[in-house]
Amino acid sequence: MRRLTGLLAALALSAAAHAADSFDYKVTFDDGTPGVIHARVEKSGDKHGVTCEYLVSQEEEMDLADMPLGSWRGTGVEKVDRDAIRSLCLRHHDDAVPPD
Repeated sequence: MRRLTGLLAALALSAAAHAADSFDYKVTFDDGTPGVIHARVEKSGDKHGVTCEYLVSQEEEMDLADMPLGSWRGTGVEKVDRDAIRSLCLRHHDDAVPPD
């Protein structure tokens, strides 16, 4: 039982060290396209990694699934509040790698 408790504590500590937050934003891209950004922030030690997924918003307008445009990933991000992540993702929209 002690080993199981120790293992569970170690897993919980590991999960806390690699905590992740997700943010969703409704945006209008620079070309006027209505869009959605799904952002995920992962923390490992003192560094933060951010993944931004860009989609064309079609769900509300046409009752279709949102269409993927691409994604961008950055590391070493310091400020990770909701507004900072939104700004970061918008700045890197042109750097997004198209989906396969």
